[in-house]
Amino acid sequence: NPDFSGFQKTLAAKDIENSQILCHRLLNETGVALLPGSAFGYTADKLITRLAFVDFDGEKALAESKANPGKLPSTFVDTIAPKVVTGVTKIGEWLHQ
Repeated sequence: NPDFSGFQKTLAAKDIENSQILCHRLLNETGVALLPGSAFGYTADKLITRLAFVDFDGEKALAESKANPGKLPSTFVDTIAPKVVTGVTKIGEWLHQ
């Protein structure tokens, strides 16, 4: 669960004070969809979200993990889930604007 509480002051300066507003703004401003933590039992003022890692190549991930038991290559996530990596990168850039 991505926790944005470390960015509370930065987000407050953008008029973001709860997880619902945070998710709405991220979607509108970056195209990245997260779910607000308030939908999962956290209070709305907690800047906690959920990120679904569903956009990846499962067959390729399984093959890679079987080929490298015990240690995946450093490029594993970039290769298997490039859209997730792009989304996380966009969130980071947005936070530092």
